[in-house]
Amino acid sequence: MNRIFKYNRLFSVDFMHAYYRSLLSHDLTAKPTETTQQILLNYGLLFKPSEYGFSVFAQVKDDGTLKKEIPGPLKFTFLISCINPGFNNFTSLPLEQDPGERFYFSNSVVNSVNVFGLGTTELLLNEGGNVSEADLVTISGSSYSYIHTAAGSSKTFHLYFEDTGSEVISKVIVSDEGRFAFRQLLDGFPEGSYRLEVGSSVQDRFFFCPDKALAHAFGILEVFTDVPSGNKFVTGKKVISEKNYKIAFLNRSTFWRYKITNKSGVTLTNPAIAVGNDISLFKKDTALNFTSKNPRELKEEPETGIRFLKDAAVLSSEILNDMPNPGVEQIVPVREMSDTTIFSDIFIYL
Repeated sequence: MNRIFKYNRLFSVDFMHAYYRSLLSHDLTAKPTETTQQILLNYGLLFKPSEYGFSVFAQVKDDGTLKKEIPGPLKFTFLISCINPGFNNFTSLPLEQDPGERFYFSNSVVNSVNVFGLGTTELLLNEGGNVSEADLVTISGSSYSYIHTAAGSSKTFHLYFEDTGSEVISKVIVSDEGRFAFRQLLDGFPEGSYRLEVGSSVQDRFFFCPDKALAHAFGILEVFTDVPSGNKFVTGKKVISEKNYKIAFLNRSTFWRYKITNKSGVTLTNPAIAVGNDISLFKKDTALNFTSKNPRELKEEPETGIRFLKDAAVLSSEILNDMPNPGVEQIVPVREMSDTTIFSDIFIYL
């Protein structure tokens, strides 16, 4: 007789994004690392991708408790890939990122946030209210090296595995004209976060994962079983407390530049751009070029009511209504001294 197996969800992860009407993003995918694939197999767990993220399911008994106990501490590691090459254009993320950095997310801290100020409280896996530069970590391949500069003839280096806080290796390095070169092969080391200390001072932190896919990943996600109660998805030994985690991205805001070409020959007395009846939100750069005075949000739902007027003094002198919003295919960063201003260009032909 065939037996029907029953599965309940342990936890889910969804990618939220303020750019989209639905507030959910289909631009990112996740997959378990090779180590986590083996853990899932060992405990009879199922990884299921979804349109906006993924879920992990566990086999349960008729009463809904786990059929196979999940011991603690245990963690699941996932590599996140971005499948939309234009994602950074409309997402509020750093314009420049060190090639040795990746975004890092985890459930190690309860981060319950009213996401995007919309009144919905979610359990976020990123720091703060949305993904930012604060979520970046340095990654390392199987060969790790660090140069420390200091006085003295020798220094003792200590490498710690952050999951357990335990020291994994200690080395005394002799000075080479004030430079101390620490090198370590990480083959066989557990995947996760590490910190390097010289004496008792933290010098470096990095994330190691032997999965070669990390080199091309957008980010790393670690989901732990041994976490504060607000994030626990298994309580006691076998009781599921399903958790719905989110990773939230904020949409980018840019200065909108309307560049208008008058091919129709229509007379333009004192042209202006109005938002509704407000002509103070865009400034005139040249006769037919206008830039928003403040950054404006890029959104899937277009902003309506942006009008082009023949005469700023006559609000009824409208030539165009519901002018197009900028596309997200291209943004124009302009570096001025130490600051970068980001523009979005919209070309209009009358």
